[in-house]
Amino acid sequence: MGIYTSFAANLLFPLHEKLKKHSTLTVKRDLERSQWLKPEEILALQLARLREFLTQCALHVPYYHDLFRSLDFDPKNIRAISDLARLPL
Repeated sequence: MGIYTSFAANLLFPLHEKLKKHSTLTVKRDLERSQWLKPEEILALQLARLREFLTQCALHVPYYHDLFRSLDFDPKNIRAISDLARLPL
């Protein structure tokens, strides 16, 4: 790797990302780490992210707040993808 390439990759780009408040490097690191996970670890990660996403939907989107409440659906209690069958399409 040339000196300019090294300078740009190791200093300029990370600095730019930090100043712009981008998470590209964090996403890259997470993807590099997750590619080696076992299938059950990937499923657990997916379910955790799904719970987090649906919880945020319930907190910030009135439609989903009302829908989840009317169905007595708590995103924090999702244990499997099949739990989503309770939600209307």
